[in-house]
Amino acid sequence: MANLPSGTITFLFTDIEGSTSLWERDPEAMHIALELHNTVLREAIGAHAGRVFKIVGDSFQAAFALPAQAIKAAVAAQHGLLETTWGATGALRVRMGLHTGPAETQGSDYAVSHTLNRVARVMSAGHGGQILLTNAVAELVSEHPPKGVSLREMGKHHLKGMTRPETLVQVVAEDLPSDFPPLHTLDIQIATSSSEHAPPGELSMLDRIGRGQFVGRERELAQAAHTWQAATSGQGQVLLVSGSLGSASPG
Repeated sequence: MANLPSGTITFLFTDIEGSTSLWERDPEAMHIALELHNTVLREAIGAHAGRVFKIVGDSFQAAFALPAQAIKAAVAAQHGLLETTWGATGALRVRMGLHTGPAETQGSDYAVSHTLNRVARVMSAGHGGQILLTNAVAELVSEHPPKGVSLREMGKHHLKGMTRPETLVQVVAEDLPSDFPPLHTLDIQIATSSSEHAPPGELSMLDRIGRGQFVGRERELAQAAHTWQAATSGQGQVLLVSGSLGSASPG
């Protein structure tokens, strides 16, 4: 594909929530639904000067020269999906992630980079119908967001494979759903795992340490959770991290 944006790019990645089970349940109906889905996304992306450079299964990857264009395309696509008349599959719910960063074109594609890995992780953290941005995108449009759009900061989250926590921002747009379950990040997985594995009558790792101590301290939370999981899977002896997070005491 010619004329792919180059330099600092805003990427939009999308994915259909629960598509595997939909394919297994009714492949014929899913094939029809996918055609409708593809039409909606192509039209929304093209209408806002975006370029679809890759489709992997039912996931779209598109590039935009400007972040506002990418947000408008995502919002338009979500509206289009809501307005589509679906068949036996029911409405397809699509999660979307956006990130702005440097990228190099490589023929009709982009070279593998931290930018592409990052937007993929952001998209994976969301739910069907949800649009998530990195703070890099949000800062570029915060003073003049697209009409009918506001931004809701979701806090810092640890994303799989990412060293540093990422500040995620949700797009809130008129006539689109705005309330979703907790994001699919390592933070919620750790918290859920520690609660599920706590014996009856015992507190989870977060409760025993003290949840309030970890507000704004996501890295320490992740380290403490891994320590908890490793200890409880062994001899049952658990080291609780002290208030300073620099020493430990028996649990």
